[in-house]
Amino acid sequence: MMIFAGHAGIALIAAYLIKQDPLLMLIGGVMPDLDAILSILGANFGKTHRKITHSIILPIITGILSIWAPAFIPITIGVLIHFITDMDHWGIPLLYPIIKDEYSLIKIDHSKSYKTTKEAIKEWFKNRDAKFYIEWALLIIGIIINWGYIINILF
Repeated sequence: MMIFAGHAGIALIAAYLIKQDPLLMLIGGVMPDLDAILSILGANFGKTHRKITHSIILPIITGILSIWAPAFIPITIGVLIHFITDMDHWGIPLLYPIIKDEYSLIKIDHSKSYKTTKEAIKEWFKNRDAKFYIEWALLIIGIIINWGYIINILF
């Protein structure tokens, strides 16, 4: 499972490599995880996270919107990159809500579930490993290679 830093970093790096708008790629790269906000509002994290926003519905919607608004092209690419990076051993429910199976590159049984976003993040930070540092390094690289773009937006 990747956190914001990894998704944001990969989206920014991909934007640089394929010459797309970094801000729009960043939005698409983190958009599927916006469902975590529901648990802040009181919803059960395990029942809301990685469901509808991680199904094929989201890139279909953004893809259709890109027909009329080309700004949705990098957003859709960012969403698809998010999906690919989340297809680690946790998997994502691509066909949710019709089929609730999770599709992944490596399948591992996970019996632990979290009730809140805070609980999931706390557990993830508690068990820091190489992946933790890689994800933050990806974000830093993404920021560095897009520094000129970021400065132009800010000033």
